[in-house]
Amino acid sequence: MKINYIETRLSQRFDESDPNRESNKNTIFADIFIDGYSLYQRLRKYDMISALGWGSQEHTVFERIDMNKNVVRVLLALLFIIIVLNISIPNDKRYLNWLLEEHQISCASAKITEDCTIQNKKLDWISRAKTNTGIYLKIKDTFKDQNGNIMVIKSLGIMNNFFRR
Repeated sequence: MKINYIETRLSQRFDESDPNRESNKNTIFADIFIDGYSLYQRLRKYDMISALGWGSQEHTVFERIDMNKNVVRVLLALLFIIIVLNISIPNDKRYLNWLLEEHQISCASAKITEDCTIQNKKLDWISRAKTNTGIYLKIKDTFKDQNGNIMVIKSLGIMNNFFRR
């Protein structure tokens, strides 16, 4: 078979004379025409059209069901990840440990606003900005040392750990 002309254009699932045209959804899709004849219409009678991605009525329904299952699986996976991230937001005790390890700032009480020192020098707490999004925690603490120097510490808490940001 010699091919003289190939083109793509919008086509419909059923011909004008097809009796099934009225009772079924007449989907418009991109079709390949070879020498003026629709490849879809030629292969339709052999049930080979699903290999080209067009699918028959039966295949289309099953593909939608499979796609819906995949969407549900992805949404459930995202929900699981969000729940795990929410459960694993680190607490204030972990933050105080992180301050000691990363910045050598120790606080005598669980409240960071009182009795904090760095290398045995007193620190005055100035302010705090704390944002809990439900999946991570951002903290920005501002301290002032005895010399009047301002120290800003920014951290990100996720998966029971803190990181510099």
